[in-house]
Amino acid sequence: MVVSNLARGARPNKRSIIVRLTRSTKRSALAMLSLSCVPFVTLAVVSPNVEAGTPPGVEVTGAVAVPATYTPTQLAAMPQQSLPVVNPGRGPHAVTGVPLEDVVVKSMPRVSPGTLSTMRVILTVTGRAQREITFALAELDPTFGAHSALLTTRGTSVSLIVPGDRNRTRSVSDVTSVRVAVSKAGIADVARGSVRVVGPHRSVVLTKSELNRLPAQTLSVTFRGPTGKTETHAESGPPLALVLSAAGVDPQADRPVVAVGSDDYGAAVTPAEASVGGKKLIVSTAEDGAALALPELVVGGDIAGARSDLHVALAGAVATADATLLGIVAATIASLRAGQGAPDAAAVVLGAGHAVRGAADAHHPDVARLTAQLRRALGDRFSGRYEQGRDLARPAATALLTSELAAADRLGWS
Repeated sequence: MVVSNLARGARPNKRSIIVRLTRSTKRSALAMLSLSCVPFVTLAVVSPNVEAGTPPGVEVTGAVAVPATYTPTQLAAMPQQSLPVVNPGRGPHAVTGVPLEDVVVKSMPRVSPGTLSTMRVILTVTGRAQREITFALAELDPTFGAHSALLTTRGTSVSLIVPGDRNRTRSVSDVTSVRVAVSKAGIADVARGSVRVVGPHRSVVLTKSELNRLPAQTLSVTFRGPTGKTETHAESGPPLALVLSAAGVDPQADRPVVAVGSDDYGAAVTPAEASVGGKKLIVSTAEDGAALALPELVVGGDIAGARSDLHVALAGAVATADATLLGIVAATIASLRAGQGAPDAAAVVLGAGHAVRGAADAHHPDVARLTAQLRRALGDRFSGRYEQGRDLARPAATALLTSELAAADRLGWS
């Protein structure tokens, strides 16, 4: 698998990463998505193990050659970086701190020999209240994701801030540790063009035809090709979050996903890079209008269009009358509305998902988790709100989904 970054002249937030998945030496085929240190030919979802404890300063531990502990004074003495912070409530301002990547690189992650093996490195930052946020090192790398996270100091306290994020979801106060993990996800034996999704509790193969049925979006990405020349291509395919959902895996924001190609090259991402960082993560099945023999994981940095994914998914599901996909989209919209403090609307949307599917989807992990959450929030009101959406005719239920997605847009979502 070959990973190529955008032209160096591009602005950091406009960079893209392509994990190419094929069996030739020029491209690397996606075969597995692994969730929890699992592999693309495989998509592996990773669940890093973070040690508890409250050490003095910030510990850098895990898969590193040189474990270290930094006091706030030592961090303040290291080279600093100042970056603008996006904060609509307070207006623009800057934050100064030590790049998290610099601290990790000094401890020398234990990676296998080979080109770009650091793309498998995963970081989990823990605060004193045991709050944990996970990153792929490649997201922070200025030559790839170029989306910095800064360790800032104030007195005896160390905080983590991600200046380029659209909200403070990934901020951590009173940082105590940074644990480094390296994915061992391997190659999956699947049919050509298929992808195996390996999660904590299941392993599911999505065939080429199933991937092509998922609603697709198109990204224009620029990167250096195998000859060293800059290339620009239009990559089309379903959002990574939809691929995970279609396989029954909850695409939690800070859950690492490791894509492994047919040549065992692996690269880690987190869904938060899209939901909070403003990038786009898709599984490309077509390039420049031509179908790809093998899928590719594409990471695009187009912040301006980052919220178009769900609109594309909804429009595609409506156009194809795909009841299953409409149900997945409905669950996603319901989760957005619940996160915006609108549990009544979220319950109605869940009911509308029942209406468009023609049945409940209580066994899907997203739906089960959200249903339990809304029952706790609404109590006896939940059943009435759910039935309000469930009793709609399918056209009216679809219109409701469109309306509630527009409402989520007006409030802003991640």
